[in-house]
Parts: sequence; structure tokens; C-alpha cells
Amino acid sequence: RLWAGSLVGRRSYRNTKFMLNDVILRGHLVGLPLIITDGFEYYFGVIRRLIGHACVYGQVIKTRRNNRVVRVERRLKIGTARLLKDALLESEDSETLNTSFVERLNLTLRQGSAYLRRRSPCHARCEDQLRGHVELLHCYYNFIRPHRGLKFGSVCRTPAMQAGLVTKPLSPSDIFAARGFSLR
Repeated sequence: RLWAGSLVGRRSYRNTKFMLNDVILRGHLVGLPLIITDGFEYYFGVIRRLIGHACVYGQVIKTRRNNRVVRVERRLKIGTARLLKDALLESEDSETLNTSFVERLNLTLRQGSAYLRRRSPCHARCEDQLRGHVELLHCYYNFIRPHRGLKFGSVCRTPAMQAGLVTKPLSPSDIFAARGFSLR
């Protein structure tokens, strides 16, 4: 559930490559990672170029009519059915390819930022302002906000705690006092 990275900008080949490269560098990938995306045209080429066959990659493509999903197609693009089954079993979250976690993250972001809400009169004045705002949301989501999906007994954990980056939820003052913190 850790939000590994973000990029403010258009969905382009260059930005897709930059984003995936950033996630790979931050993620310290171990084993055979499971990557699931929507059907955006550049994902497959970038993943094949940067990771090759060192991952299991699937796409979830939704067909919509009148703003409703009428068909969901799941495609295995890199790897075998056996590797996919093992990766899904290890993920502990689902038995099928789905994009539900990233869709939930998108909804959380839209609800947490007036700049990102749909049909909102608010807008960022410049890209740097939006980038800084998204970075604040990124820190809040990973380090401060406990997630009910990560509740074990009476302890509600943050994604950073689950990933072993911190031992307790941080406070905003912990974030701003951190060495090297910048909103560029």
C-alpha cells in the first residue's frame, strides 16, 4: 500500500519512463515484482525496456459505456500464468489482476486535495505549486495517516510502518524537521 512515487505532468512516454525508473530506484525491488497497470499505451514498452522479464506484468483494461464499466479484460503481458498465480498469492491482497489499490489511492488524493478534485473551482497557479502540494499529500499518506487496511490487532499502521521505513506514525513536525526536506 506504499505510495512509491509520483510525477506531475502529462501521461507521455518520457514521463512514464521517468516515473517507473524513479519507483525502481526507490523501491529496492527484491525477487520478481508484480506490476499491474491499466491499458495506457506506453506502460508495456517502458516496463519491457527497463525491467524486461525480471517481473510479472499484467494489464487490467476496462471498457466503459455511458460512464459505466461493462467489461473488464485482464491480460498477462510478461511472465507465465504460474508466476502470476504465485505473485498474486504472495501479495496477500487479491487472487486476480486488479487496479483497485491505485484506484483507491487516486480517490484518496482527489478527496484530500482541492487541486485534484473533479469539477472543482480550485486550481494550482503553477506546476511547482501543484508538485509541492502532491509531495505533502505523499508524506501524509505514507508516514502520518494510519490505514484501516493495515490494522493488525489494535494497531493501525501507516504504509511506511508496514514497509519497515519507520516504527511509528510520524507527526507533521517530524516531517518538516527531517533533514533534507524540501517542497521543490
